[in-house]
Formats: sequence, structure tokens, C-alpha cells
Amino acid sequence: MPNLRTRTALVGLAAAGTAALAAASPVQAAGPDGETQKIHEAQGILEAQEGGGPAARMVLEWEYGDGSGGGRVTLRCHPSGGSHPDRAEACESLTEAGGRFERLPDTGEPCTMEYRPVVVSAEGTWFKRPVDYTETFGNLCRAKVGTDRVFDF
Repeated sequence: MPNLRTRTALVGLAAAGTAALAAASPVQAAGPDGETQKIHEAQGILEAQEGGGPAARMVLEWEYGDGSGGGRVTLRCHPSGGSHPDRAEACESLTEAGGRFERLPDTGEPCTMEYRPVVVSAEGTWFKRPVDYTETFGNLCRAKVGTDRVFDF
């Protein structure tokens, strides 16, 4: 019969193994809707790979509120592509947000208090789901850091 330390170690190893298996599971969900979304995204990746095209295609734009300047890029994900300068990172951020721009985290980086409104927009598809996103930020820095740098172009 194993001693107390050995039994404690075995219980710890079993718990760690269970946690590792759960973390390695291809479907991690925060509820029924999250599970369905992950399944659909996984199916979309497979279909895109079989069809030779990306699972997500979008046009991203930003423009100053007064119309005096802006930028426009294309972004494809799974696999990543397009004219976005950091397409792999942008796709990773969007994948973590389930393709929902409003769920992109703020990086927490500091910005000036300058007020020069910027309108950002995204149009296209994310795993066959239409994307039509528009949001206004107080300045270009806030637009970049408030969208996990997806609009940093």
C-alpha cells in the first residue's frame, strides 16, 4: 500500500492529467452557444482548406471623422492573407474574439487625450457569417488599442 505522500502525488498527477486533457479538447465552450460557434468555425476551417480558400474575408477601413484621411486593407483568415501588415496577429485576435469585433480586447496601452474622431469598419464574412461592423473612437490611437490592434494599419 502506497504511503500518504505517494497517494497525494498520484492524486495530483491524475488531476493534472484530467486538466491537460480538458485543455487539449478541440471544442472549448462558454456555454451552448459558444460550443456551437466553435464547431461551426472548425467546420469552416476544414471547408476552406478543402476548397482552397480562407474561412474569413473582410475589408477593414478607418477614416477620420472629418474625412481628411484614412486607411483600407483586406484581411483573410484561416489561412491568413490579405494586405493587412500584421494579418496573422489580426486573425489570431479575431479568432479569440469569435470573429466579433465588439469583443476584441483593449490592449491597455496609453493614448493621448487628443480628440480627433476615427470611424473604423469591417465588412465581409467570418465562417459564412456576415460581418458588418462600425465603431467610432476618440482618436486613431484609441481605435488601434481598443481593437487589440486589428485596425493598426
